[in-house]
Amino acid sequence: TAAIDVALVNGTPFLNVSTGGLGAEATEEAPVEVKRLLGPLAYFVTGVKKFVALNPSHARFTDGGGSSLYDGPFLIFAVGNCRRTGGGNRLTPRADPGDGLLDVCVVGEMPRRDLLTLLPDLRAGRHLEHPAVVYRQVRELRVESEEELSVNVDGEPIGGRILSYTLSPHRIELSLP
Repeated sequence: TAAIDVALVNGTPFLNVSTGGLGAEATEEAPVEVKRLLGPLAYFVTGVKKFVALNPSHARFTDGGGSSLYDGPFLIFAVGNCRRTGGGNRLTPRADPGDGLLDVCVVGEMPRRDLLTLLPDLRAGRHLEHPAVVYRQVRELRVESEEELSVNVDGEPIGGRILSYTLSPHRIELSLP
């Protein structure tokens, strides 16, 4: 067994990852009927539509002490307790579910062609040195936006203009292979 951190966003618990921006919007906006008909392909179709429009969101990311991590337009962000997001993407490749830290990855605004070349690195976890990527490990994170942000929490959609990420004082014991 291993003691695993339980992350929280606005009080909602998660074990793996919370994402916002392009992927979260595609997941939230995929119509129920299309999901029923196409299954996982529905997210791809909606994602392509979002990519064509590619409107960045704006937010301010601060750590628990109020220090700014990023303030401006972004395409994707992830707050990870674990390394892999849905589909196996490694947006938070240094995350350790037992270290008492949240790994934060923010992908800033960039042209479509640059994002296309970055996507394989985001999938493989090789994006940390990219100039448009901010990666930090924090105990607490606050995300503030003037507009409603779409966010996935272990695959479940939530939203808000203020997102408060913390770790629960309680851990969960899991049996691992």
